[in-house]
Amino acid sequence: IHCSAGGTIALTDGAVESNHADGDGGGLYLDDCTLTDSAGLFGSGPLSGGIYENRAEGSGGGIYAASGAALNLVGSAPAPVVIHDNRAQTGAGGGIAVTGATTSVDAQNTRIYDNFATSAGGVDVRNGASFTMERVGTECVEALECSTISRNLLFARLEAGGHGGAISVTSGGSAAIFQTY
Repeated sequence: IHCSAGGTIALTDGAVESNHADGDGGGLYLDDCTLTDSAGLFGSGPLSGGIYENRAEGSGGGIYAASGAALNLVGSAPAPVVIHDNRAQTGAGGGIAVTGATTSVDAQNTRIYDNFATSAGGVDVRNGASFTMERVGTECVEALECSTISRNLLFARLEAGGHGGAISVTSGGSAAIFQTY
């Protein structure tokens, strides 16, 4: 899915699954666009919603957000937003890549896991972009009640440019993480 020039997308009870981009944004490419994703995983069964099994040859295996894009991931305890098993083949941000001074991600009750990239296995935040991950609602006492970022993986070793299995924040980017495992 490509969205630009002030467009908006609402993803509710659905999935962006098994897509491939020759460049950035295997599942979604947001350029000065707003995405609100409340498609989550219900219970412990198979995946029922979210962003999973997408591949980008560049950055942002699941989602690439740039140029003032606003990415709002709004899950709940029983149905968190899921960013799972995405791949940035030669770039950064296996799950999500976010870049640009006015570009932001607000991930509430979200699970980012099992994503792969050359750098920033889970999330890449750069060039002044901001990333916030938190649990909203009741207290977070165990992993299933919280946002999680786990089991993300790098293809490249540090000397080859690979940084941050979970999150990489560079070039003036910022990350704020609360009640997250």
